[in-house]
Amino acid sequence: MVTVNLDGSRTLAGKESQAFEIGSYGTPLGLNTKNMLAFTTCFKTILSEQNADEVGKMWMMMPAIFRWKLINSGLYKALDMGDARSVLRTGEVGELDQVRCFTTNALKSLIDPGVAANAATGQTAVASSNRKCFWIVGGNADAISYASWMVTNEQLRSNDVQGDRYRGTTIYDWSVVVPKGLIAAFVYIADET
Repeated sequence: MVTVNLDGSRTLAGKESQAFEIGSYGTPLGLNTKNMLAFTTCFKTILSEQNADEVGKMWMMMPAIFRWKLINSGLYKALDMGDARSVLRTGEVGELDQVRCFTTNALKSLIDPGVAANAATGQTAVASSNRKCFWIVGGNADAISYASWMVTNEQLRSNDVQGDRYRGTTIYDWSVVVPKGLIAAFVYIADET
């Protein structure tokens, strides 16, 4: 899995090039309308260098504020991204450089925690930037496996409406099966200067 270094060191992604900064605790990556498009397209290159870039299976999920930054970085409408469907209906912003971009409210914000010193590992402390930060995740659809199983299911007579109701128990879980196919970036909203 390509993810940020949680020890405060700069995280440079790209198996071969090490050319793409994706942030870390203590040093999150600042995104604005000037660099959001370049950041979005780097996900494809990172996955390519990991040999996990299957066309039609790459995705990226970002908080709504970063969707706004992406659209205002020069992408003016969904048709520019090759998708005429409604963003409000699907959450999909569109496809950019063969990566399907989605917006979600499931990626919560946090204050950059920094990194505590650890004498056992020789880790030096990295101060918190005290910025409100977000995770942006992406990857290849083959990297994650999801299973759902309906354990019980029963049909009940409804007293409120005409017809029947159904009640059941569903068990579900997920697992990372191809770690090289996932990317996680630690970012904050940068000033537009």
